[in-house]
Amino acid sequence: MADGAHRGHLAQALRWSPHTPRSGWQAAAACVGMAAPVALGLATGHAGEGFAAAVGAIMIGGVPTERRVIEQARDLGVALAPALAAIFATLAVHATGPSGHMLVVPIAAIAALAGSFSRPLAIATWRFVLFLLICVSIAGSLSHPGALLAPVAAGLAWTALANLFFGAIARAVHPPAANQQEAPRRHSLRAHWTRWKGTLRHLAGWQYTIRLTACLAIAAAIVARWPERRLHWVGITVALLIEREVEALPVRTTQRAAGTFLGVIVAALAFEWSFPGWAVVAIVAVLAAARSLLRTRNYLAYTVVTTPLIVAILDAGAPAGFDLLAERLGATLLAALLVVAANGLMRRWLD
Repeated sequence: MADGAHRGHLAQALRWSPHTPRSGWQAAAACVGMAAPVALGLATGHAGEGFAAAVGAIMIGGVPTERRVIEQARDLGVALAPALAAIFATLAVHATGPSGHMLVVPIAAIAALAGSFSRPLAIATWRFVLFLLICVSIAGSLSHPGALLAPVAAGLAWTALANLFFGAIARAVHPPAANQQEAPRRHSLRAHWTRWKGTLRHLAGWQYTIRLTACLAIAAAIVARWPERRLHWVGITVALLIEREVEALPVRTTQRAAGTFLGVIVAALAFEWSFPGWAVVAIVAVLAAARSLLRTRNYLAYTVVTTPLIVAILDAGAPAGFDLLAERLGATLLAALLVVAANGLMRRWLD
């Protein structure tokens, strides 16, 4: 990549979207949805369950509030479906025994392949894979993984209710204008099926599934080789970084990689010291609100504030320590290298 191209790539990664509307009600819903379970868990001496319940805000915090109620309910359903599927898939994985975590790779492969059926399914299956990896990581530290179901499901329900509540306030303050635009034309299931079958006759139709599966398989092998270390972060970061379109180094991958790396450092600064419970809740609340506001403004900044929230969930808010920080930074770098290598190899095969 030439110097001019490097500068252009970096400029795109840092570019801010000043005209993107910001919703304070959506930020409030995300803040309450994530901070309240954490506060309840810390107050009752069940921090692990509180942070597990906060996973719901990761999945639903980006659902817009300032829309018509039917649209808001539909968006919540679209966000909830892959989350619930990931919970039950996690329970099924752990029911198979100590080596069950290896099933995550073929499950993710099937989901990735199914996601190429349509754009909405691609978004849903990406959410499913990411949430599955997070849930498997959390459940791995529990003596009874079934205990994961109740707090996570409760957190999803709570965040959905918070979203509906603040959406009702937003509509009362600023009633949404009637949508005068013509609804986009939707392709029939038959048309999607025909197109999907056609893509599977060529390597290009399989390229995302192959890249994701290969990277996750390596990540799973690393976890199996060093089970005493918390290296699930490699697989989670792979799911965050990899894109459906194969490019040597997409701008979104640069944003995600840099944001994840910086976010791990932010997590260490935010959760390294034994802050009192109210301070931890305040940190989570600020990060959750910022995550909602930054989502459509700049993806690098959005990833910087999202990463500490995921790290806090995985560690139940406990101080990480320097050794774990170093492992997480190394895992982030390794995941980025895996994704870039997989992209480069696939580009060569497709040429």
